[in-house]
Amino acid sequence: MDWKAEVGKLPDIQACDREIDRLRAERRDLAAGGALAELTKRAADIEARLLRLRVEREAVVRQQRLDDLARQSEEAEKKRLTDTLYSGTVRSPRDLEGLQKNIAGSDERIGALETRVLEAMERDEALTGRIAEMERALARDKAELSERRGQARARIAEIDAALSGLEPRRQGLAEAVAGPVLREYERIRSRAAGIGAAVVAGGSCGACGVALPPLVLSRLARGEALLTCEHCGRILVGGG
Repeated sequence: MDWKAEVGKLPDIQACDREIDRLRAERRDLAAGGALAELTKRAADIEARLLRLRVEREAVVRQQRLDDLARQSEEAEKKRLTDTLYSGTVRSPRDLEGLQKNIAGSDERIGALETRVLEAMERDEALTGRIAEMERALARDKAELSERRGQARARIAEIDAALSGLEPRRQGLAEAVAGPVLREYERIRSRAAGIGAAVVAGGSCGACGVALPPLVLSRLARGEALLTCEHCGRILVGGG
């Protein structure tokens, strides 16, 4: 067997293999949405925070309504007490004093409720502003996600088209290599980070950079056998 000629075919196969591996890895990442993970998480976080804010705002609005109803009820009671006080029907000093105390208590309660209603209105306004701001941020993130997903789908289509040309080419290149050489290349490639062959350059292995012994370089030049780098195990291909 002309080992030198057979081994000399491996760099073309390897270049094809590396490009196929790169494209397949990119496709897997795109299909899994890896590149969009951070943006997806950010949008999900905003949605969760929005939900909490909306629930908080609903509670504030509900309590505001209850306090306002209580204020209205207290004002109606104050009016009833005031009408009774000035109706002339109550003459007992003790009863009159009691009415005045009750009216004063109503005033105090009305003031407290009014304060609570105003505070709730301010809180509602602040929450509404934060919700609107976060809704805008979420809309931006979702629009970006939609755009980038479209780009990912387009890129996947490009990759599929490239692979549809590379895979048959790789098969054709492999069919032209002697069986023992191809099998050894595949075996080494499967355990050596996808690189099964290394072109020798300047007397060193092109994969790991280790200088090769003169005897190995001599045998490689003569094409005596299938030689591998003693350091990294890749098939050595004569270069320069």
